[in-house]
Amino acid sequence: MGSYSSAAISELIALIGAENVSTKQIDRLALCRDASLYRLVPAVVVRPKTTHDVIETLRWCNQHNNHATFRAAGTSLSGQAVTDGVLIDISRNWSNVNINEDGLQVTVQPGVTGGRVNALLRKYGRKLGPDPASINAAMIGGIVANNASGMCCGTLQNSYHTVSALTYTLVDGTTVDTSDKNSDDKLRSDRIELYKGLLQLRNEVRGSEMLVEKIRRKYSIKNTIGYSLNAFLDQDLPSEILGRLMIGSEGTLGFVNSVTYNTIPDALYKLTALMVFGSIDLACSVVDTFKSAGAAAVELMDDASLSSFSTLITTPDKFRFTQKGIAALLVEFHCATGDQCVEKHEQATRICAELELLNNVEWTTDLIEQQSLWKLRKGLMPTIGAMRSPGDTMINEDIAVPPQHLAELIKDVQKEFENFGYHGAIIFGHAKDGNIHYVLNQKLDSPAALKTYDGFMHAIADIVVGKYNGSLKAEHGTGRNMAPFVEMEWGSEAYALMKRIKQLVDPNCVLNPDVIFSTDSEIHLKNIKPLPTIDAEVDACIECGFCEHVCPTRNTHTTPRQRIVLRREMKMMYDAGAPIEEFLRDYDDSVVDSCAADSVCSLVCPVGIDTGAHVKSIRAEKRGIVSNNIASVLGNNYGVVDAVSRFSAVLAHKLPLLANLASPVIKFIGTPSSRSTSRFNTNSPKAYLFSGCPSRWYSTLKNGTSESNKLMLLAEKAGLRMSRISDPSLCCGQPFDSKGFPETAKTVMKNTLRHIQKVVKNSNAVIVVDTSTCSNLMQHFSNEYQLKLISEAEFLLNSILPKLHVANRLPSITVHTGCGVNKSHEESLVYALADACCTNVRVLPATCCGMAGDHGIRYPEILKGAIQNFELEIVDEENFVTCNTTCQAGLSYAVGKPFMSLSDMVLKVTTSS
Repeated sequence: MGSYSSAAISELIALIGAENVSTKQIDRLALCRDASLYRLVPAVVVRPKTTHDVIETLRWCNQHNNHATFRAAGTSLSGQAVTDGVLIDISRNWSNVNINEDGLQVTVQPGVTGGRVNALLRKYGRKLGPDPASINAAMIGGIVANNASGMCCGTLQNSYHTVSALTYTLVDGTTVDTSDKNSDDKLRSDRIELYKGLLQLRNEVRGSEMLVEKIRRKYSIKNTIGYSLNAFLDQDLPSEILGRLMIGSEGTLGFVNSVTYNTIPDALYKLTALMVFGSIDLACSVVDTFKSAGAAAVELMDDASLSSFSTLITTPDKFRFTQKGIAALLVEFHCATGDQCVEKHEQATRICAELELLNNVEWTTDLIEQQSLWKLRKGLMPTIGAMRSPGDTMINEDIAVPPQHLAELIKDVQKEFENFGYHGAIIFGHAKDGNIHYVLNQKLDSPAALKTYDGFMHAIADIVVGKYNGSLKAEHGTGRNMAPFVEMEWGSEAYALMKRIKQLVDPNCVLNPDVIFSTDSEIHLKNIKPLPTIDAEVDACIECGFCEHVCPTRNTHTTPRQRIVLRREMKMMYDAGAPIEEFLRDYDDSVVDSCAADSVCSLVCPVGIDTGAHVKSIRAEKRGIVSNNIASVLGNNYGVVDAVSRFSAVLAHKLPLLANLASPVIKFIGTPSSRSTSRFNTNSPKAYLFSGCPSRWYSTLKNGTSESNKLMLLAEKAGLRMSRISDPSLCCGQPFDSKGFPETAKTVMKNTLRHIQKVVKNSNAVIVVDTSTCSNLMQHFSNEYQLKLISEAEFLLNSILPKLHVANRLPSITVHTGCGVNKSHEESLVYALADACCTNVRVLPATCCGMAGDHGIRYPEILKGAIQNFELEIVDEENFVTCNTTCQAGLSYAVGKPFMSLSDMVLKVTTSS
């Protein structure tokens, strides 16, 4: 659509505020891609905070003949979240969650991830029905808009069947809350022609035996292509009919302001196993057996799928299978009681005893092993995408047929892979629902390649619709890729009905054109996104967005995916010789400087892309010889840095005005720490304490007791001999690494470990590192120096707590683990420690607080943004704990309540045995 006039933009700004509107090139390019194969650059980005903002934006679009697209998480696989018009980004606000009726219902705004909702419901033993593989990243807006399903929910627990009520806003500003008993009267009063039109359509549908039969048959299996025509059969009132039509409408009918779900039970016990068969036929032949036995999930993977994750270093050896023609089933039972789980285990074992299997099946109830298995399955799409050749586009589609035809469907699709030369494509999916996904990588950069792809799409449509009477879209929504095939699947009468719905609700076609409907029969071949090669570290990124929900800068700057997207866009501009001055003005702040470089994105990326490391490499490239020389001098004389930092802490403490000028954050860091030592220092200690720089520099208690001294006090209480390694010239090197001086960082780290090696005489002694980020980094290198480094959490849980008496358990506490603990995979240690000290433990989902050393002091808005969507977790809570001194400072500032350390928590509740 291009750009809008400055006068029109000024009008929009006057309506909803300048802070909610952006035409900056970098903001528009950051949101020009979703997880699909399409790219469209929005002309303007709107971030509404209220329903009023949405209404005014839609009215403005209507008046100026502009079109608009809603975007939540942007995990859309079919291009529903990109546009060249107005992009309405709801990912930064719209995050309220209200749990009702003891967890039986939950009312959610569209900017909340499904994973967060499930985390909040967990203590009630409930969860959402929809369970897409992307649930930790996908937001409710997209889950509802696409009627997403997943591994276990089938056709009866998707959004359509579990939504109790919703509030929606139409393009003219009409807002309807279906939970209001007067909602139908309101729709009739506000939009009488629409109301009458919906009644007429309802009566026409119900009066046609052919349509009724077709609708019932189409929705007997998974189906998300086109509109949810079953609404006309399932609902009587127009307001309710329109509410159901909103589900699966992909943002083409209106905006879903909030939705109330009826939740489903969350199984307390799960039993999981992976079994490998010699062929697709053998695997599919037992699907119904497991389904009849009550399996909640029966996931199928073909030989190419198994081969794809066999190459990952994280895949356990027992799950590496590369034989041609084989297939696997990942089966899981959900049980309400332990006894039921035992019964299911016996039943599953009997079933497996009758099967021809290529592996030794191990049914497991262990959470870690189950997560390992599901990580393999859920990571298939990004994994195969990461394996593509430079310039290839990843294509992911989902189709469904009556389950009895599953094996034939898979073999037919595999045959088309061969016919069209799509080698390396994989097939996986939800076998008990007859629903498979196929993923292929292919260059779509020439007319010939596009013609081949078009031929492949028509071949798939002929198979699914013509041969099996199935669904061309089972759970991802129609999107751009299947818009040309909606009429083929539904037939002309039902297709005409859908178009009449669109005309009634959105007569000017303001909302998401070319999604579901398009006048262009080749829309699926246009606006294919290019993927230029930029860096081996990030070229594997398929822009799925799985990383975004853990990024501390997601609400203030850019996310890992957006940083990679912007690097690609910059490369494209350079290659095309396009003007880049405007882009570069914002690039450093948006992409390089604002990144916390915490690397938590790598923990949730299915292929482990570390955007934090990538950003640090960019910083390193920008450093000149002089900067590197200065860093080297400082690294080799770190005692000077330590002294200056201590002086800075003193100055900030003594001169509050200076601290306030520097940043409002620093006042939460507290007083400079004491250098006092414990009388338990001996010549043959059982443990040594190494304090990270933040613990040496600052304290969070008013009495000035430093984090290291608290640990020494606890060791004394527990009767453990502990000595301090106290040398101000020691550092793990992170301050240099994060600023883009990796060589200096390595030098500092090695100097520190060599020093510790000389100090520690007892080879059986452990070295406790009291800062979680330092502990995580140092443990990677400790074996080289024959050192036994452990974290504060491990020391407190395994060495201190067993020797003390927990006398005064705290009634409740909210735990923030932080990026260091998460990267060390020691969350369970922290939770176990909190469970021992507190009656009720809640978890703050913000993986990284954004403090990242001094990063939060320079960017205090990041600290607020990092916890912006987690208000529910901090309401009415008085006790908070985190694992780093700087995290204590940042979180105390952001939340407005003091955070204690792990040692604080243990000190509060224990006495000597």
